[in-house]
Amino acid sequence: MNRSPDEWEIRIERIQDEVGFRALRHCWNQLLQESTANTMFLTWEWLYAWFKHLREDRELLILRLSHGEETVGLLPMAVRPHILDNFLGVRVVGFLGMGKAGADYLDVIIRRGWEEHALAALDKFAEENTSLVLRLAQIKRDSFAFRWAARLEHQGWRVSRAKTNVCPFIRLSGHSWQSFLATLGSEHRYNVRRKLRNLSKSFDVQFERVTSEPQCREALSLLITLHNRRWEGLSDAFHTSRLVSFHEEFTQLALARDWLRLFVLRLDGKPAASLYGINYNGVFYFYQSGFDPDYGNHSVGLVTMALAIKAAIEEGAEEYDLLHGDERYKFHWAQELREIDELVVYRPRVAGTFYQVAIQFSRGSRRLARRVLPKTLADAITAAIRALDGLERLKACKMVKARSLSNALSKATELLQQGGVKNLLIHGLEKICSPLLRLGTIYFFVRELDENLPEPKAPTGLTLRPASVVDLPVLAAAWGDDEHTIEKLHDRFRRGDFCFIALDPNNRAIHSRWATFRRANIPDLGMDLILGPGEAFAYDSYTVPEFRGRRIDAAVRCFAFSWLRANGIIRACTFVRGDNPASLRAVRRWQQPAGTFRYIKLRGFKPWVMGKPASCLPALIPAEESKRSPRTSQL
Repeated sequence: MNRSPDEWEIRIERIQDEVGFRALRHCWNQLLQESTANTMFLTWEWLYAWFKHLREDRELLILRLSHGEETVGLLPMAVRPHILDNFLGVRVVGFLGMGKAGADYLDVIIRRGWEEHALAALDKFAEENTSLVLRLAQIKRDSFAFRWAARLEHQGWRVSRAKTNVCPFIRLSGHSWQSFLATLGSEHRYNVRRKLRNLSKSFDVQFERVTSEPQCREALSLLITLHNRRWEGLSDAFHTSRLVSFHEEFTQLALARDWLRLFVLRLDGKPAASLYGINYNGVFYFYQSGFDPDYGNHSVGLVTMALAIKAAIEEGAEEYDLLHGDERYKFHWAQELREIDELVVYRPRVAGTFYQVAIQFSRGSRRLARRVLPKTLADAITAAIRALDGLERLKACKMVKARSLSNALSKATELLQQGGVKNLLIHGLEKICSPLLRLGTIYFFVRELDENLPEPKAPTGLTLRPASVVDLPVLAAAWGDDEHTIEKLHDRFRRGDFCFIALDPNNRAIHSRWATFRRANIPDLGMDLILGPGEAFAYDSYTVPEFRGRRIDAAVRCFAFSWLRANGIIRACTFVRGDNPASLRAVRRWQQPAGTFRYIKLRGFKPWVMGKPASCLPALIPAEESKRSPRTSQL
């Protein structure tokens, strides 16, 4: 039976105080369960505790969508005042839960069946509030918020999209513990079983789940202590008293709802590790963990994760979500991921555009700090910022040691020596301007292979050889990212490209480099390198981090040159980007400079390229879309 328009009419009410927020508790989670956005981070318990402890200067703005006396939607947001707001004439609103404490999968909560009518009501709200800038962060691409933003864009609003993170996850539905282990890579599966077995032989192992309020308080305090010991003050998970207060309140609320999964691993009765998770709506959310470094040799972090996954399977969880972050260890367990985006939605006028540019500048500045500052210096600065919160001053002072500062200055000097202050400033400007403008430097190098080459010599315990399609699993495992999946690497072999690898005694690929005899695309320049007879282009060199600094790159490079020469190649060329000083140092030992090119690329336009190739470099011509080969990476 079709309803009349009046029967679908939605009224929007603003909730702007904590009393009104508390009053929504009785209907909030019921509505959430009747929506497609039913995740732990949108529960009343999480968002109310977050607003209570972590709102800072934000002003509450919850939109309640009602039909008669029935609540059919909730848009949980807050206004964060900004120094530019009055000047620009805008108000910036974002989801509750954005920022501290790291919520994922934020969204608008709409009862199933009411989505189209809610969209119409929210469209009307947006048209009546054109001074708003909407920051929709930590959202999935199939979310209601993403759909609403696309609809607003169709109506003339502008939408800026940025991929901000990924959330690896494991499908557990239908799995037993043993069948899940069978899905892991052979090396990781072997390690899990061996670590569990060895730990049981050496200790009396207890893996306890918190079930009472006193246990909860004690276990959370233990988790925070172990986490901070593990990271020595470099993690921001629990670095302020407000964050600790938030988790103290939320864990008690979650315990009362039987969502909390706070585990403690004890060895001979002593706490060695802890894991903080939430089991909600069939999903186990892995939130945080910590372990005692004194037990690090026993891999208690790995064991704790394994036991938590096992417990989730035994409870019937359909999914184990490792939440945002692309840390390498997560992909030892998970084979799938969800992309997380941030959308900025604004009216196409000067104020909104200016604010969006300010956001892009902020993102670029953060990327610049991460890329340009040496890690030790960045860590020290991070700790110094955290020191603004009371007793953290003492912790920060301990971190800024003479050795760290000395190492940081040495690394900064090394970066400057690669190209001087000018090169550093150019690199910094590129990162800041990257949303709209890209600029950089490309260095080409060649090696004449008819010269005398050193005899290839494999480092002790390693095997050097050409790779084949049977090596695809170990190659993909070494990279562990979306650009180097088995399918994409297989395409390279199909095209006739060659790969050279170094294998450790466990048959793990610890270094790889590729070469092609075909036209090679240089994406930064928008040009193709046209190889002649007897010429090869080397690209995409990678060493597993723990094996760097052991001259493995040089050994494989020498082996590859010898193999290429034996197969009729007389010249090998490659390129390196100017912001990669380590690769520049390595390639200069083996190959001669063959040209330097600087480029400027405005979004939507072809690059403007400045530079002159050496006579030994193969021809460079503008790329032709119809003939362009797949993108190549630097050596």
